[in-house]
Amino acid sequence: MDVERTMEFILDQLAQIAVMHAQAEAEAKERAAQHDHAIAEHDRAFERHDGAMERHERAMERIDKRLDRAVRLGVREFRNERRRRQEMDARWDEKMTQLAAAQLLTEEKHQLLEVRLESLGNKLDGFIDALRRGGNGGH
Repeated sequence: MDVERTMEFILDQLAQIAVMHAQAEAEAKERAAQHDHAIAEHDRAFERHDGAMERHERAMERIDKRLDRAVRLGVREFRNERRRRQEMDARWDEKMTQLAAAQLLTEEKHQLLEVRLESLGNKLDGFIDALRRGGNGGH
């Protein structure tokens, strides 16, 4: 009898093992399917990432080109402005030289005018004195 019970025990154990094996296989298949699904999601995420990186790189290239152009234009404008300022400084210096020369000429003419006015004033004073004395200038 012991043999029968042992055999029955072994058969029960084999049946339980077969059930557990079938459950394990089903779980393994489900996990494999979940794994495949996760891998597919991962691959799609990588594709989206790669697309985003390509768009980002193109955008960065456009920004780099714009910045390069802006810097070139800025340098060009700075050089043009420096040239314009140098030209304006040269014109300013020339005008100041002309103004100083004109001021000297004006001062010279002013001095000459003062001398002539003084001379004219003296003559006028003499004429007025002569008129006050009366006569033709002979008395």
